[in-house]
Amino acid sequence: MRGNFRWDQEVLAGVALFLEIFPLLFVIAGLLEGAGVPSPLFAVILVSAFGTLCFSLVMDLPFVVIPGLNLVMFYAFALCGELRLPWKVALGTFFLGSLVAFLAASVPGWNRFFHRLSPNFRFALSGSLGLLLLFRGLLESRILVLQESGWFGFGDLTHPRVLAVFLGLFVVSVGYGIRLKGATCFGVLATLGFSLWRDLWSFGMGGNPPTLSPSLLFALDVPRALQYGTVGLAGVVSVFVFFETFGSLGGYLMRLSTLGVQGNVTRFSRGLLLGTLMAVFGLLFGVPGLFPAPESVIGMAERGRRGLAGVVCGVFLLLSLFAVPYCSGLPSFFAVPALFLGGIFALEPLSRVDFVDASEGIPAALLLGMTLGTLSFAGGMAFGIPGLALLGLSLKRGRGIHPAAYLLSAVLLWWLLVR
Repeated sequence: MRGNFRWDQEVLAGVALFLEIFPLLFVIAGLLEGAGVPSPLFAVILVSAFGTLCFSLVMDLPFVVIPGLNLVMFYAFALCGELRLPWKVALGTFFLGSLVAFLAASVPGWNRFFHRLSPNFRFALSGSLGLLLLFRGLLESRILVLQESGWFGFGDLTHPRVLAVFLGLFVVSVGYGIRLKGATCFGVLATLGFSLWRDLWSFGMGGNPPTLSPSLLFALDVPRALQYGTVGLAGVVSVFVFFETFGSLGGYLMRLSTLGVQGNVTRFSRGLLLGTLMAVFGLLFGVPGLFPAPESVIGMAERGRRGLAGVVCGVFLLLSLFAVPYCSGLPSFFAVPALFLGGIFALEPLSRVDFVDASEGIPAALLLGMTLGTLSFAGGMAFGIPGLALLGLSLKRGRGIHPAAYLLSAVLLWWLLVR
């Protein structure tokens, strides 16, 4: 059974997904513009809308497809910043890496590999998704801030920004507790309303609707990327893109399977192939790092179970192109209550992880800890998968491990050393 289909639940789940990701797209566009990409906002929204519609229709699940924040930061700060690559050359490097990730995903057998991962590891993958969303929410709201000592500590908990998030979180929690339809939407709107009241944001016309810059179409410069000798960087990007997609998709499908919705984990191969294809597609419009985002779990928390929720979100994204002038300066923190709800919802599978068994519990703990520490699925899996393979082999339990785990362990360890 795919679960009961209800139009109202699917539509509300789609609206919740839109409210969550819309402010994040402004942040992503700002990062790309800072890296030299000209007027990227239209392209970011357009490829996110297309990717969300495509992924939701093909998978028939409520997904959102947007540029990954850590992938975009790697593009902006590492490639264009530290290495000073021109933005077109950096796009060419990302294209080469994403293409390699797509070719890797096209190899048959990923469903079997995913199923051969231990149940503890797969449940931990879903839990790591929840921890990732929760920690991002704490940072975005500035409840936690980086101290001068280099450690995280509490920010100003009396700041209107934090109070707005607390109000939204309270509304979301109460609404979800009493099974109120659209609880996420009410919480986000409460945060936004408080922000307007305290003058954290003012609603008004701020310019003309964005347009697609012709200079972004097919702007990736692969020949110059090869001349710059970025083949090694492309390899780093390929591992980054592949495992970000792997982790987000796997964690999402495992949480869905715990709800008794059958027949979805077997779609892992299709989702992995389509997710890496989206990464290649986004680069044709000058947008790196497009992938099925962990925020997709928010639609699941709002009881969305079918692709209609993603379609609703995609349509709203297209319509939002006309509303962008009225959203100038939109605070990104107003969607934090939805992040908290999605994070808490995704944590449930952690109760099923057996940490007593060292051969499975330690890799699961490594996955959780490093995903949280790096805010990256690739970072978590770079420790989790090698730990699973090496401990299984050392404790003479390697028979249950898929042979590809050893190859992926070597690739991930290489990635850790060269990145």
